[in-house]
Amino acid sequence: MEAKITKQIDNPLLSRKEVVVEFTYDGATPKRESAAQKVADLLKASPDMITVKNVMPVFGGNKAMVFADIYKSADDKNKFQSKRNRIKGQPRQAAAKK
Repeated sequence: MEAKITKQIDNPLLSRKEVVVEFTYDGATPKRESAAQKVADLLKASPDMITVKNVMPVFGGNKAMVFADIYKSADDKNKFQSKRNRIKGQPRQAAAKK
């Protein structure tokens, strides 16, 4: 799986960077966890500070656009991250219990 950053915006008001990454892959569309790990490797950030908002596959190809936020601290992530993205970022069993 290859990744290339296509857009990067620094958002100091929300203490995060907003990135759009283009993934080229073989097989199935990458999961949020593997996309977060690859974004962390690209930007040299902790995977715990990354929220993958959306993984959009390109129709008819082996590419996907990944929209992610990289927060500066865990407090900022908990403060500014939406409830929907907080639930989607957890494993299914943990999300079902809440």
